[in-house]
Amino acid sequence: MAFNPYESPHSPTVRPTTSPAAEKTPPAYRLFSRDAVFLATLLGGPAAGAILLAANYGRLGRRAQARRTTLGGLVGQVAVLLAAAPAPHAGWWIAGAVVLASLMWCAAYGLQAGPFALHLARGGSHEVIGQALLIGTAGLLLSTPLVMLLRFLWGE
Repeated sequence: MAFNPYESPHSPTVRPTTSPAAEKTPPAYRLFSRDAVFLATLLGGPAAGAILLAANYGRLGRRAQARRTTLGGLVGQVAVLLAAAPAPHAGWWIAGAVVLASLMWCAAYGLQAGPFALHLARGGSHEVIGQALLIGTAGLLLSTPLVMLLRFLWGE
């Protein structure tokens, strides 16, 4: 059965492409949960959340989707930085971060809920939340100087 990227992961026609013998041994890799994606995005922006989604795609063998997800996260990060720099108060940044993280949680659910559930059903485990925290913090540490630079250049 060919992979259909437009088919819902919750569709009953989506079936694993591995043999029954391979399903008995748990996968050696771990996947990031949508809660980890939420946390990383909340702290580090869309690029941090996209890195986790791309890591999941890479571990599932979907390299093209991993590249597209990474590129989309970087474009989203640039857009967020340009939108956040002129924001007058930190309250706008916090509200925007919560909304953006919620959207990334929904994207993680919509795009990877099926493969994640199948991974857990095969005996696989999820990645520790500490790595998401680390990636999100790294995104925050990289983004903050850029926002400050943009605010300085715009004379605010």
